[in-house]
Amino acid sequence: MSFLHFLRHFNSATLREVLNHSNRQRFFNLLTPIAKRGYGMILTILKRIVKHILKRIIRFFQFLLHLNFNTIKQVCICAGKSRLSGLSAEMAYNAMLALFPGLLTIIAAIGLFESLRLPLLQMGSLLTDIVPNQVRFLISSAVDEILKTRNKEIFSFSFIGSIWIFSSVLTSAMA
Repeated sequence: MSFLHFLRHFNSATLREVLNHSNRQRFFNLLTPIAKRGYGMILTILKRIVKHILKRIIRFFQFLLHLNFNTIKQVCICAGKSRLSGLSAEMAYNAMLALFPGLLTIIAAIGLFESLRLPLLQMGSLLTDIVPNQVRFLISSAVDEILKTRNKEIFSFSFIGSIWIFSSVLTSAMA
């Protein structure tokens, strides 16, 4: 009697039979090879994961052993010389500035292509649960206007604008 055959014909009557001592032993004998293989695979996967995590933890503590006052001092001096905090603030500012034209580009592209409208409406219905009513009204009116007009110029200008503004993010990253 195979395990699949057992599962196919399993009902309350067979459950009563399984609960008998002799049949219970046969049932466990059927399950034992399957369980051993399953547990063996799970154990090998868990061993690999634990081994990988332990390697990472050891590597992290080895890195901490190299840190001393002189190393931290050199890092702070180099960060100050290269204007690290100013450049990161400039990158964040330019990325936020490029966000609006990027969103406008995406919405205009959705307005141009019919196949993208349904996913936009589904995402919009998910957002109605999160955002306040005033924000939802503001966004929905702007999106409806863009979707109705199908204006290629909006798509072109917003695409060029977002690339132009985002290029300043890359420029400040290279500085």
